[in-house]
Amino acid sequence: MKICIISKYPPIEGGISSQTYWLARALGEKGHEVHIVTNAMEVEDIYKEQIENEDLDLYQPKNVYVHSSDPSPSLEANPSHIPFSKAYCEKLASLSIEVIEKYDLQLIDSWYILPYSISGFIAKTITGKPQIIRHAGSDMRRLFPSPYLNTLFKSVFASVDLIVTNHKIKEDFINLGIPESKLVVDQRIAVDTTAFNPEVEPIDLSRYTAQQSRNQIPT
Repeated sequence: MKICIISKYPPIEGGISSQTYWLARALGEKGHEVHIVTNAMEVEDIYKEQIENEDLDLYQPKNVYVHSSDPSPSLEANPSHIPFSKAYCEKLASLSIEVIEKYDLQLIDSWYILPYSISGFIAKTITGKPQIIRHAGSDMRRLFPSPYLNTLFKSVFASVDLIVTNHKIKEDFINLGIPESKLVVDQRIAVDTTAFNPEVEPIDLSRYTAQQSRNQIPT
């Protein structure tokens, strides 16, 4: 299968970014063609983790291709408008449509509701491809209750093809009128046990802690 995953991705920090990487890598190893659409190169430095040169070969694992929105400060990447915004949602949707059409992708898999799943829904509407939504705890507990987002989120939930959730939140979707047949309970994504297990030699963090100490502002 040829899949478009719209999500956080390294160097964006955090659990969803990490899980997206391992999901894409696992799918690629099984022979699927995976195209990641992300704003990973464009997000603010405070939300980026450090990727070392020796990690670059792993950044796009087998059969995985990363497409990031333009990180440049140019007016082409960030057209001037009032009031100004970086238009993450719109740019991700546009890039997704381009990638889906160029590589003839069959499925949209979107992770984290805003902006990624909303962008995916725009791409779904335009390309006609089926869409999966995956959520985190924070987007359901912090973003979904907002009266300024709630109506949009509920409309998208009702319109996508599949929602990957967990046991705790599944009932919330059912209470919204989402058919149980459209809900899949996540079984948790395992990471590479050859790299993450008690027998592996611990990583040397000294160079990172030394750098952090140099960057601290004296009090």
